[in-house]
Amino acid sequence: MRDDPFNAPRLCRVVAFVLVFVLLGGSALATGPTRQQHYLPLVGTGGSRGIFGLELTRIEPSRGLDGVVALAPGWVRRGALSWSEVEPTPGTLRWDTPAIQALDAELMTATRLGLRVVLVIHGSPAWAVAPYRANCAPIAPEHFQAFASFVQQAVARYSAPPYNVRYWEIGNEPDAFVFDADAPFGCWGQKGETFYGGEAFGELLKVVYPAVKRANPSAQVIHGGLLLDRPYDPVTGEGQEARFIEGVLEAGAGDSFDILAYHSYSYYNGNPDGTLSTQDWKPGYLRGILARYGLEKPLFNTESALLCLEPSDACAQAQADAMGRLYVRALRDGIMGYIWYVYDSDSFRSTALVEPDQPTVRRPAFYAFAQARAALDDHRYHAAISGLPDGVEAHQLIAGSRTTIVLWANQATKVRLELGTAQELRCTEADSTPIACASDGSTLELTALPGPRYVNFRTP
Repeated sequence: MRDDPFNAPRLCRVVAFVLVFVLLGGSALATGPTRQQHYLPLVGTGGSRGIFGLELTRIEPSRGLDGVVALAPGWVRRGALSWSEVEPTPGTLRWDTPAIQALDAELMTATRLGLRVVLVIHGSPAWAVAPYRANCAPIAPEHFQAFASFVQQAVARYSAPPYNVRYWEIGNEPDAFVFDADAPFGCWGQKGETFYGGEAFGELLKVVYPAVKRANPSAQVIHGGLLLDRPYDPVTGEGQEARFIEGVLEAGAGDSFDILAYHSYSYYNGNPDGTLSTQDWKPGYLRGILARYGLEKPLFNTESALLCLEPSDACAQAQADAMGRLYVRALRDGIMGYIWYVYDSDSFRSTALVEPDQPTVRRPAFYAFAQARAALDDHRYHAAISGLPDGVEAHQLIAGSRTTIVLWANQATKVRLELGTAQELRCTEADSTPIACASDGSTLELTALPGPRYVNFRTP
C-alpha cells in the first residue's frame, strides 16, 4: 500500500511531463492506409495464467470479494504484515494482536477462495530504525538479525495451512528517499550516496534470505517493488535513485532474492496509454542491470495502474481501455505477474475497479479486467503484428490450436487482418460484448477502437 506521493519531488517531474505531452497533442494517432501485413515472431513467454493480479485493501466480504472471485486473478497482493505490530519492543513477538488476528482471517479466506497471496512485509519498530523516525527508514545493521528472526517466524507461521503464503515481498518501494513520517512505502534511499542506499538494503537481504529458506525452502523472496521513477543517466548524473538496485547487487545480494519487483504507473493525459506511452522502459532497464552482474531474475510488476490526476468519467473509461493493453504488453515483455493497484480504493488517484463505498457496484475497468483475463488465460505471447495503419497496435497470442489477436487504436481505424485458415471465429469488445464478425476467405475487416478488441479463432 502507498500514500499519494504528490507531495514529493516526483510531482514536479510527473506534472511537467503530463502537461508537455498534452500540449503537444500526444493523444492523437493518425489513421493511415492499410499496408502489407506480416508477423514479427518474438520469443514466447509462456502461458498467461498468473499474470493478472489485484491489490486489495482487505481480503474480506465487505470489500467486494464476490467480484474478486469472479475476476479470478492469478495474484492478490496485501501490504499487511508490519514488524512493528508484532515486535514493538525488542525480543517480544506477539502474534495475537487485533491486527494480526485480522490478517490471519484474511489469509484463511484467501486460502478458502483459492487466491494466491503476495504478502508485503513493512513497518519497522522505532527501536530498529533509530536515529531515523519513520517506520520505513533503514533498519540499523545491529538489528538485521532481529528482523530476520521476525521474518523467519512469519514465514514458518504463514507458509503452513490454513494460510499457505508462498510469496514474500520484503519492503515496498525501498528506493524512496528517507523521510520523517511513517509510511507504507519507502524509505531507504540516501541522497548523495553513489548507490542511493541500495548497498545497505542488500546487506539486509543477505541476512533475511537464509532465514526465509530455513523456515520454508520453497518460499519465494521478492525484492521490495522499486519505485524507479526514472533511469540513471551517467552523463548528467540525473536519476541517481535508479542506482539503488545496483547498490543491492554491489553488496553481493544478487543471490538473496528470487524475484525482482518494480512499480510502473502511467498518468492519464487524454488517451489510455497515458504518460507511459506504448513501451515501459523499466523491464529492459532492470534486465540490463541484472545482466551486468551476471544475473537473470523473473520480473514482477507488483503495482501498476492508469492514474487520474482528477477523477472523471473520461479517465475511468480510459482505465478500462488501458487494462487489456497493459496486460498484453506485460505478456510481450515476459513479466511473471502484473498487479493493478488497487481494486477497492480510490486512495491513490482513483484507480478502484469497484465503487469503494459500495463494492458491489462495478466500474468499466472491472469488466475490462475480466475480459482480458478470460480471453488470454493460458495464452502465450507470440508476435506483434506489423503492416497495420498508423496508430494501430495489435498482438498475436496462442493457446494450443487457438489464436487470439488483440488490437486497439486511440482513434477509430479500419484494419484488415490476415487470418489464414481460420475456423470458429469469435470477436469481442473490451467488456466481453460479442461483435459480429466474419472473415472473407483468409482476411477480416474490423475497426480498431481505444478499447482492445479480441479476435479468437482456431487453426486446423
